[in-house]
Amino acid sequence: MTKDAFYFSHDSNAHNDPKILRLRAKFGWEGYGIYWAIIETLREQQGYNWPSNDKELLSFSFANGEAMVNQIIDHCIDIGLLEDNGEYIYSESLLKRMNLYEEKRKKRVEAGKKGAQKRWNNNDSKGNQKQSNSNAIGEPMALHGKGKESKVKESKVNKKKYREHVYLSDDEYKRLCKEFGSELIDSKIEDLDNYIGSTGKYNKYKDHNRTIRAWIKKDRERTPRKVARF
Repeated sequence: MTKDAFYFSHDSNAHNDPKILRLRAKFGWEGYGIYWAIIETLREQQGYNWPSNDKELLSFSFANGEAMVNQIIDHCIDIGLLEDNGEYIYSESLLKRMNLYEEKRKKRVEAGKKGAQKRWNNNDSKGNQKQSNSNAIGEPMALHGKGKESKVKESKVNKKKYREHVYLSDDEYKRLCKEFGSELIDSKIEDLDNYIGSTGKYNKYKDHNRTIRAWIKKDRERTPRKVARF
């Protein structure tokens, strides 16, 4: 059972209640202890009561049906500490306390739901505000991005597609072949095409003519020059 299953309020001066004094007068502190064991047992039941036709079983629930326990149950009913309406045995005081407890718990649950809903609404509002701000900030970025995209598209205007990703105008290709030879240029076009396709860096190399020239220049700088011998 959970900790909450054992909860019920208990007045600190209960031992001085007139009905309790009558119980103590007949059964002493043992009767007082058994009475609270009965109340605790009722607290654990659904509806906080016990069927009247199983009254003796109530004593078995915590005291193995001892005769004194049955006598105390009967005496508690006689002096009004317990009630027996012919269907259930219960404590009027316990029912009032538990009803008050249930009402308070219900209010706490409702307050918790409202608090959670409020936090949810606030978070959603912040999320929408953040999204709104993001959109406001994102618009110039989007325009800027579109500008880049348009520049890339513009760079491909009037150019021929070589392989899948490389674009050169007829004039650019002819000049490259004239300066460096068609075999080398075709090799560099293939290298550039493979690199762009494998890395996805479509926007990094916008001017493929200049890229090929730069690569050839780097290759030549890395190649040691031969010294002529006389």
